[in-house]
Amino acid sequence: MQLAHYFEMTTLRTRCAEYLTNTLSKDNVIGVISSALLYQEESLAEACRALILRQLPQILATETLSAPSVTVDVLCSVLDSEATQTVSELDLYKATVAWARNQTDPATAMERPMYSALI
Repeated sequence: MQLAHYFEMTTLRTRCAEYLTNTLSKDNVIGVISSALLYQEESLAEACRALILRQLPQILATETLSAPSVTVDVLCSVLDSEATQTVSELDLYKATVAWARNQTDPATAMERPMYSALI
């Protein structure tokens, strides 16, 4: 999708989005929504949000939400979804703290006080 976006190949970009939509799972949805938001593929992002809505407890159990590659936009997209009503506040808090820990490099913690205040 990145190359299709870079070279402005709309047909290839559409096909990539269709493929990703058809292969969504709880194991890859966080990475896919990251790409969808980055490349403004709204239909793909909506498909990701729908899967997150159905499977948030299982997604939290895989710990993919706390991966260092997960951006604050992705975290906020998940936390703003209706899916948060299906899990406990404690589980959401733990997932958010795990995400913050993975975003904070001890060498640069002073540069990003918001994250370091969480841990």
